[in-house]
This record gives sequence, C-alpha cells and structure tokens, in this order.
Amino acid sequence: MLPFLIYCLAVGAVAVPKINIILALMCLKSRPGDTDRNWKNISRGEICTDPTVYAEMGWFVGCGNLLSGILCAVSSPCLGAWSDRYGRKPFIAFSALGMFCGDVISVVAAWFPNRISVYWILLEFVIGGLTGAFLTIIALTQSYITDITPAEKRAKVFSLLHAYLCLGLALGPAAGAFLVRMIHNGDMLSVFYVAGACHALFISYVLVGIPESLPAPSIQPGDKPSFPDTWPVSRKLKNVFLCRMMPLSVLGSLPLTALAGAQNNLATLAAIDALSFGVQIGLPALLVLLSEYHLQWTNLEANLFISATNMTRATILAIFLPTAIKLMSSTSSKPGPSVKAPPSSPSLLRLSMRIIRPCILLVDLSNIGFVISRTSLPFTLSGIASAAGAPVSPLVQSSMTIYVTPDRIGELFGAISLLHSLSRALVPALMQFVYSLTLRTAPEALFLGLGILFGIVFLVTF
Repeated sequence: MLPFLIYCLAVGAVAVPKINIILALMCLKSRPGDTDRNWKNISRGEICTDPTVYAEMGWFVGCGNLLSGILCAVSSPCLGAWSDRYGRKPFIAFSALGMFCGDVISVVAAWFPNRISVYWILLEFVIGGLTGAFLTIIALTQSYITDITPAEKRAKVFSLLHAYLCLGLALGPAAGAFLVRMIHNGDMLSVFYVAGACHALFISYVLVGIPESLPAPSIQPGDKPSFPDTWPVSRKLKNVFLCRMMPLSVLGSLPLTALAGAQNNLATLAAIDALSFGVQIGLPALLVLLSEYHLQWTNLEANLFISATNMTRATILAIFLPTAIKLMSSTSSKPGPSVKAPPSSPSLLRLSMRIIRPCILLVDLSNIGFVISRTSLPFTLSGIASAAGAPVSPLVQSSMTIYVTPDRIGELFGAISLLHSLSRALVPALMQFVYSLTLRTAPEALFLGLGILFGIVFLVTF
C-alpha cells in the first residue's frame, strides 16, 4: 500500500503545474513575437493574466478531458478483460507508463516553449486515454486485491486503498508546492522530476516487487481462439486483439438470487457507485463557488473547507470504516465451533448494505444542509457530513466482486472504470450547467435536487 500512496502523492503533486504549463503555452500562443511578457520563464510561475487566454485554456482543457475520457471509456474495459487472461501486473505497469509519458510531454513542452505548440499537449490526453489513465490503475489494482484477498476482507482493503487515494490526492498539491518553493528557486519542473522518479519506482515495484495474483496469467490451451477458415483475416484479428464489444455485459449476465431486492442486481450497484463517484468529483468546485457567493468566504476559507472535508474522508476510510466492519462482523457472527466457515455471499452483502445505507442518508442530509445553511458553521458541518459518502464506493465494489467468477474480475473492474470515466465527464458538467442556470434565482436548487436524488438512491438500497 505504501508504494501506491507515494504514487498518488506524485499524481496529485503535478496536477497544478500541468495547468500552469498549459496556461503559459497559451499565453505564448496569444502573444507571438512579444519579448516583453509579464512572466520571466515558463517554469518560474509568473504567468500572464489575460482573460482571453484563461477562456481559451478552459476550452482546451475541457476538450482534452473529453478526448481522454472517451478513449479511456474504450480502453479500460479492454485492459480489464485482458488482465483476466494475461495477468494484472503488465497492465498496471502499462497504465502507469502512460501517465509517465504524459508527464514527459509536459516537461518537454516546458523546455521548448517557443518551438512546441500547446496543441502537442493534446497528445498527453490521448496517451492517457489509450493507456487507461489513473482510473484504470485503480481498477486493475482492485482486481489484483480481489485475486489475493478473501471476500470477507475485501471491503477493509478497498477502504484503505481509497483512503490512500484521497490522502495522496489531497496532500500531493501541497507537497508539490513545497518542492517548487524549496527546490531550484521556484522551478515548477522540479515537481515533474520527483514525480517521474516516483513513476519509475512504482512501475519497477509492480513488475519485480510483487508476485502475479493470477495462478496462470498466460492463455490456457483450451482458451486459444479458433476461427472458421472462411473468416477474412480482418475479422480474425478483430476477435484476437479486441475485447468484448459489450463491455458492460458483465453487469447483466450474472443472475443474483442470494437476497431479494434491488441491491442484488450488479447493474444497480454499478449505477450507485458511478453516481456517487461523479458527484464526489463535481461537488468540491461547486461548494467553493456557493460558499464564496452565498457566504462571502475568501479563498483561504474555501481552501480550508475543502482540506477539512478531504481529511475527514480519508479518516473515515482509513479508521472508521475498517473499525465498523470489524465490529459489525463480530456482532453478526453466531457462536459455534472454533473453526467456522467463511461468511456467505448474502451475509457479506447484507453487512455492506448496513453501512452503505447510513452513508447515503448522511450524504442526503448534507445536501439538505447546504440548502438551508445561512452561516459558516452549518455549512461546514454539512460538508463534513458529505464526506461520510466516501465508504459507498469501496463497499459497493467489494460487494460486486462476491458475485463475479475469478476469471471475470478484471472485466468487472474494466466496466466499473468505464462507468467512472463517463461519470467523471458527464456528472460534473451537468452539475455545473444546472448551477449556472439557477445561480441568479435559486443557487441552492442544485443541492436540493441532489438531496432528492440521493433520497431515491437510499430507498433503492432496500
């Protein structure tokens, strides 16, 4: 877990410098031949403040994220399905290598700002999408954990994984800012050098530091594809190298009869997970906007608020959720012989739902709190309550693995990664659109709608 935490810190550390490099290149593009710029060097942080440049950068980053999201939605199910056949380690390393190549492109663009066009940065988004980006690394890592962890312990391990993810992405930007200030007199490229070393160490650790989780990562003789001689070569290659053309089929092809109710359906669980993930991605920016508009908060207060919610989320995942699982497992176990059988799938799902429901309810109440808050204290408490939704994703995903055969675990997490890619692109954009439409008349309308939506989700879990 420690290498994964360091890797998350590296990913978080380069987030802001990447934006600054794009902004600086945009400034160069808008002012060709101008030697009297209001920033001395692309890696020194003095960047032009032209509103037109900021507007153009917004479109550029938006198009890049859309391009990366579409490619990731295509590649992540394939990488997940291939990992079921060839092993987890090569594809985790492959996705990490793609992110490393993206950082290299940013560094090269900063080295030669007058020779390299800003549009070459789009290649970084393309490579990230084709290699699955960070979401696929998480999905494949969870596939690896599923292979080596008993079903009754997966929720705890998934919780720790998500805790390290939140902690790394929260502390990474601060660590990057510290490096920029302390190393090389404010050169932001020093962050990329350290992050590149972390990428290399993580890839090396994956390839040589851990064993393969699958007992037979190579294709078994009986699994080798055979095709009729009448098939054209193009069709044979398509079936050999491409993954399933219906990457979400794994969510609907497994009948669940362990318990009655909507929560037994893999598609329902996946929808809850994708919705929770998308809202979690889009909510912080809207909370900052609402607090600064409605409560007249400064940038410092808004940053402290986001930091408090992130630390609360990491604390819940790292400490409270594993403790709650342990306590509820001990109280639900029946006295019997000293050697007891592992919990059944229905009991594990029932245990997860006993924790998921209160978490969703707290998220629902937090949105109502945002609607009625008129001062800083209830608004802050509502934000902390919204962090209680952090356990939903690891618990739902660990529950889904119970009902999938080991040879389809990678395919399952590939489908989850696809849904996360779509959710990351669509849900925050929809939230921003609704907020922009209702800002003048009813800025709390979005959060009221989220309260109603999560109220429905809460009822669906029964």
